[in-house]
Amino acid sequence: MASDLSNIFKEELSNTLEQLLSKSSQIETVVPLESDFDSTQLVECVVKFDFKGISAKLTFFVPALTATKFEYLMLGGMGDLKEHMDDEIADAINEFIEAYIDTNTINIYYNLNEYKVFSDIYPDWCKVRNDRFKNESIVGFLHKYIINHLKKASDKINNFNIIKCDDAPIITIFRDIKLNPKLKYVVISRDPHYNCIMSYYDISIFNGRDLVDRGSLKYLKDLPDINYTMLPFYYLIRGMDRNEYKGVKLYGQKKTEKYINENLTTLITWEDPILEEVKPYKNIFFLNDLKIDS
Repeated sequence: MASDLSNIFKEELSNTLEQLLSKSSQIETVVPLESDFDSTQLVECVVKFDFKGISAKLTFFVPALTATKFEYLMLGGMGDLKEHMDDEIADAINEFIEAYIDTNTINIYYNLNEYKVFSDIYPDWCKVRNDRFKNESIVGFLHKYIINHLKKASDKINNFNIIKCDDAPIITIFRDIKLNPKLKYVVISRDPHYNCIMSYYDISIFNGRDLVDRGSLKYLKDLPDINYTMLPFYYLIRGMDRNEYKGVKLYGQKKTEKYINENLTTLITWEDPILEEVKPYKNIFFLNDLKIDS
């Protein structure tokens, strides 16, 4: 872990110094501290500053627990992970719940274990994410400071539920929508995989920037100008970087969008030659065809 972090420290600190000082800089080494501490493990970073006529060294220590959170954030985690539930986090959760709880049900779906259903179909699916959650420090922190607090809140609030999923949360969410399709659903997630649900049900998705639904889909940046029913085909061909699915080589957003709009008939009949190499992975995106135990 220390060696991985050292590369991050060297690159980021060097870049920061260059921007602040308008001078080139180089960090030669970062050495882990070889001492015993009863309370925690630390990473020692020694930085040497060479200026005209003067040199200086800066030594600082980073707790290993904090270091693991750096990695988590850089891999697209949940935001600023802290050592405790401070007032800012508590206020945000309370404000969200109070705004919607009287007239809506709020469900938080989670699974901190490996996603197996999709990786059985496509072995590299969410590989980085799955490796990340093998880190006991990250999982322990999330359970202790986030999941447990949310569970306590759900015990006191009737319409607020914390749902532990057996596999990828999208599977449980899709199944719940399927059981009650006439309800109005808003899914909050940055994962584009959830867009595939729109091909089956008229839901809304807030991705942190836009509220996406069937009507707004073609007007939003970074989303394809296609009929919503073709979204599973779009991601099957285009790929999905966030979840490490490659799709068809050399097919980006515009090229995939154009191909779909020009080949609707051969695509929906599964006769189009472009589907040959990716057809084995179709159940990742065609969620209604996914065979799972209830």
